[in-house]
Amino acid sequence: MKRKRIYLVVLFICVCLTSCAHNKKVKPEIEAFDIRNGKILYVLNVGFYQIRCYDLNSSTDASIIDAPKNTIFSNPVFLDDGSFLFLKYSSLEPLKTTICKCNLSSKVFKEYQTVNGAISSFVVRNNGIELIVSLSSENQQHSPLVEKKPHGYNIYSMDTKSGKLELVSELEAYEISYLSLKDNNTLLFQIQGGYNGLMVCNLKTHKVTTVNPLNNPRVDPTFYRTPLFSNEDSFYLFTAPYEMYIMGADHGEAKTIYRSNSSNIQDVKLNPERKKIVFTKQWEPYFYMMDYNGENVKILKLGR
Repeated sequence: MKRKRIYLVVLFICVCLTSCAHNKKVKPEIEAFDIRNGKILYVLNVGFYQIRCYDLNSSTDASIIDAPKNTIFSNPVFLDDGSFLFLKYSSLEPLKTTICKCNLSSKVFKEYQTVNGAISSFVVRNNGIELIVSLSSENQQHSPLVEKKPHGYNIYSMDTKSGKLELVSELEAYEISYLSLKDNNTLLFQIQGGYNGLMVCNLKTHKVTTVNPLNNPRVDPTFYRTPLFSNEDSFYLFTAPYEMYIMGADHGEAKTIYRSNSSNIQDVKLNPERKKIVFTKQWEPYFYMMDYNGENVKILKLGR
């Protein structure tokens, strides 16, 4: 009798846990975004992935496309004609990436190119003729406590019509991400493994150098991420987990302009038309916007 009672108690607990798991809601989180002409294009994870568009002028928020089952959307990037590219992955095939194209008006996407490997980030160059991508071709498990993930990243140039890849820089890095262009021939990116911190790659000579600040406010450059450059105002912008910095074009000292009292800073973009910085925080479903000096911080709450 006692054994039967224990069995019933265990069964009741299992039923309760299963019920809680099924009813648990996923907290919405912004995964990546781009900004142009007063519009913020972003990926929202709500248990499945959506690409949405927030209009800064009207403060309206609209869904563009929803991801199919077992599909991940990432890295939306505006093109000059108003359409956009984004990355599509299958959770069942981590080493395959499809580059897709979509128009804001049609809300229908087309598969553009499929690459054998995991693309973590990309930028558009030469008016969309070429993409610069960070690509991994292998899954590795660096600890028995974690699942396999793509590592061994290198930088490639990709012809958007043929899909042909050309090696730009062979770094075999643990991670390369947050690619951005300082100008048409200069790539900025974040790296872990081998080099550390903020990097610059000359796309003509393929030479790679660091741009870490002289005063090194976080001491360990592996904390630095999301490098951007403002050509209009001639400064670098980058972040560490809870902080944001501005650094002059001469790679001198970095100045802290913002410190988060809540979550890590996740992603950041410059909005030169408004002289604003737009950024997101980890596990938070809205945008922050502030002046270049870190003042007048405003939260942009999004509709669902």
